[in-house]
Amino acid sequence: MHIFPWMILSVSIFFLAPITTEARAEPNPFGGDDPYTVAGVQGGSMPVETGAQASIETQGSVYLGSIYDNVNPDSRINPGNQTQTFKKQRQALETRLTLSDRFDTQQQWRWLFKGYAAKARYRDSDGVLHDEARADELFVDWKGDAWFASLGKRRINWGHAQGFNPVNVVVPPRDPANPSRETEGQPMLWISRSSGAQAIDLIAARNKPRGQPGAGDLNRWGLKWSIAAAKSDYALYYFDGAPYRDGRAYERMLGGSFSVDVFPGITAYMEAARFANNYRNYYTATGSSVANGGAYWQSVAGTSVSLGGKRRIIAEYFSNGQGYSKRQRLDYFRAVDGQLAGAAANLITRDFRLTGMNRDYLLINYQDEWRERFTVDISALAAQDRSTALRAQGSYALSDYYELKIVLLRNQGGRDTEFGNSPLSNTLEIWFGASF
Repeated sequence: MHIFPWMILSVSIFFLAPITTEARAEPNPFGGDDPYTVAGVQGGSMPVETGAQASIETQGSVYLGSIYDNVNPDSRINPGNQTQTFKKQRQALETRLTLSDRFDTQQQWRWLFKGYAAKARYRDSDGVLHDEARADELFVDWKGDAWFASLGKRRINWGHAQGFNPVNVVVPPRDPANPSRETEGQPMLWISRSSGAQAIDLIAARNKPRGQPGAGDLNRWGLKWSIAAAKSDYALYYFDGAPYRDGRAYERMLGGSFSVDVFPGITAYMEAARFANNYRNYYTATGSSVANGGAYWQSVAGTSVSLGGKRRIIAEYFSNGQGYSKRQRLDYFRAVDGQLAGAAANLITRDFRLTGMNRDYLLINYQDEWRERFTVDISALAAQDRSTALRAQGSYALSDYYELKIVLLRNQGGRDTEFGNSPLSNTLEIWFGASF
């Protein structure tokens, strides 16, 4: 039986000196990525002495954490904690900083910078501890009566889904078990024009292909056409790009989405996307790879239910045509067993994808907040093979500037299941942070 070190509660307590500002910073100072509904900037203000009397909006946070991991002894892709070596306990540091400003009194020009730095955090792609510093977003916007233009590195969300988001190929995929997690932005030029209820968005980007972390940056371009009504909206999407450096065609995407307010506080939505090429590796039981290459579909149907205040429930069903069938999943695990037993190269283990080893998933997410002090975010993710991933996060604002946050992750399932083979069975994170 594996018991968390949290039962000892030998948690490191971290203290930060108070930071004085006028108001507690709010997340997402531009309020989203819709250029026509975004009107103002929220958050604390720090005046800057310039001839134009500019005022830079600032938001920042520093989090220090103690993280405890339980390695999964039953994982067939990481037996004995050898293929990927995880520590049982680690200390981590995360910092975020947001700066934004408007250039002119007409508020047609604005810029935003979001920086992120982390020490001793695992990356999802390789399971190795890394120190990381990056600019999540750095862009300049211009907004006229009907036109909008943006240039720089930024995050933009296509579609309506909260966890699984097949049409959102402009930025890296979300983490379905943690819908509120922000991903890194991508360099792009974004031009939009609205006319009444309709809008057309054109994007030229240079980024890493979705699901291809080692492919390098390549040119991408996309088109979105949308119609917004009083209680519903619809959109069509097209995304294409330059061929890979090895000559393979890009997985061109054609998709659509809609959302409708069924009743007050209840929204239903759906997304579907067709990808022209499937370059994922499939295997026989002997370890031979089998190419697919054909087109595949991904779709999601979901609903968001407001329970009053900031309390809501999200439910999503995701169908992944690129996932493994039961037979393909068993053949994959047998191939992994054979290669590792023969001390062969373990490149095959890189094809293991959490939220990618099945064709059907169900996500339930609950969020709540009490008295602007306590927040809770609970997610339950179930795969077709009956394995599950549970995530519970709670936070308490000690004051306007200090926060205590606890996150518990648990993966469970049988020997031939997706989450049952996760390299980590349990993770406990305890964070203490300060905002300014």
